[in-house]
Amino acid sequence: MPRADSEPRTRLPAFIAGAIFLLPVLYVLSIGPTAGLALNKRSGRVYVAIYAPILWAAERSETVSDILYAYMQIWYRIGVPDHVPTGP
Repeated sequence: MPRADSEPRTRLPAFIAGAIFLLPVLYVLSIGPTAGLALNKRSGRVYVAIYAPILWAAERSETVSDILYAYMQIWYRIGVPDHVPTGP
């Protein structure tokens, strides 16, 4: 008869595999929704630090830059209120 605590152990490898795949995907996709939070100077520095690897890739690849720009534009249109100044 199997032990009652053996079932959670059989799920653990699947959970770990899913987390290993899903966390990087969520990290990359989170750049869009958080972009609106980086409108002020203080949080902008934190934003750049957190997303430095993605921004680095966008600086070195026109394709990555174009994809990132298009993705962030979607979130920008959704999340930036009309009263927030966006220009200098």
